[in-house]
Amino acid sequence: MIFSLVFRGNCKTHLPVKIALLRLFVPILLTRPTWGRPRRMVRGSYAFTYKQPQNHQFFRAKQFCNSLFRFSVVLLAMGMLYSESSFADSIAKAGPEQEMTKLPTQKNPSQWSFFADMLVLKADEIATWALKVDFMPYTTSNGASAVNFTQTPKSVRFDWDFGVRAGLGYRFEGDRWDTRLYYTWFQTEGKDSSVASNADSNITTALLGEWLTFGFASDLGHIRWRIVLNSVDWELGRDCPVSKGLSFRPHLGIKGAWINQSVHSHWTSKQFKATENLKNDFWGVGPKGGVNTNWHLGSVNDHSFNLFGDASLALLGGCWTLKDIQKTSMNSSIDGINPTTWAATFMFYGLMGFGWDVKFNKNRSNFGVSVGYEFQYWYDQLKIFTFLEGTLHAALVLQGGMLDVHVNY
Repeated sequence: MIFSLVFRGNCKTHLPVKIALLRLFVPILLTRPTWGRPRRMVRGSYAFTYKQPQNHQFFRAKQFCNSLFRFSVVLLAMGMLYSESSFADSIAKAGPEQEMTKLPTQKNPSQWSFFADMLVLKADEIATWALKVDFMPYTTSNGASAVNFTQTPKSVRFDWDFGVRAGLGYRFEGDRWDTRLYYTWFQTEGKDSSVASNADSNITTALLGEWLTFGFASDLGHIRWRIVLNSVDWELGRDCPVSKGLSFRPHLGIKGAWINQSVHSHWTSKQFKATENLKNDFWGVGPKGGVNTNWHLGSVNDHSFNLFGDASLALLGGCWTLKDIQKTSMNSSIDGINPTTWAATFMFYGLMGFGWDVKFNKNRSNFGVSVGYEFQYWYDQLKIFTFLEGTLHAALVLQGGMLDVHVNY
């Protein structure tokens, strides 16, 4: 009844009338006694119902609670009245012609961004470079001489090495579209060596090496394997908030990459020395697509914390150039130049981690630091020819840590 009388009507209702109605009904609400429920009394053959005041201590507490509830209702009504009066004043100042005008949707201002990442990655590739052969002569039961032998493959283990990624981005004014351009560089090197354990053992190359494989058996082998990666990425994406704590950024773009692998090996025996230099160079370009996710954990003043996870897939078309040069101390040389191979391959990229950002410049800019785990899978990168397995189709895997520093203004 009170809300119907006080708040019925639109913003143009005369406010003094509402105030007068509140003054009239507030004393009634706060001072009206609490009556009990009807009781049915039976006397003889007649029955009647009446209400009586409840003065028991329990019912006094009930009366106090009812009064408190009514007082809360009055405060709520006064608060709604104050809000309505403030809204009416703002409309009166704006003028009647702007009373029903909707507020325009606020647009996101344009913004530049710069970021730099330090990468600490470890490479992994099927890179068997030598076989250690151990011969074990023995005599059979009938007195004949025989030889058993075992082959132990030797693989290159790459060290943890540093890389960098740097780029810039631009967010367009309006509907959350943005573009990014960045460059990635990484270089790593692996070394290994193997020595024949005794006179009945030797080291044999598992690479191309016709002469090194069949010409002589070496007593010592040493290898140095270097990988240099360069890539350029361009993306066009749009930020799509799902809720206050979760947003997605789907994006499309173009990726270009140059991966050069060089293998230098040295072989030594009692009679000969030899070297083998092999190259596996690749370049490719193609479309890419993916999605970036951001989970907002919370904020403290101007500081915010979030979890992120990114994934993308690129299809690269390009060519591989393979070359193998062998030289020995016998003044012999073999140049193995394979024809250029044109093919398509794909690259998968994944990243997940934790980030911190702080706002400055009147909340128009922000500075942030992120740490995470990064994974890169380059399919079918190593295509060198070997006598043991023919043409290889080995993947190059890079994984490790990432430290990112970025600023948006």
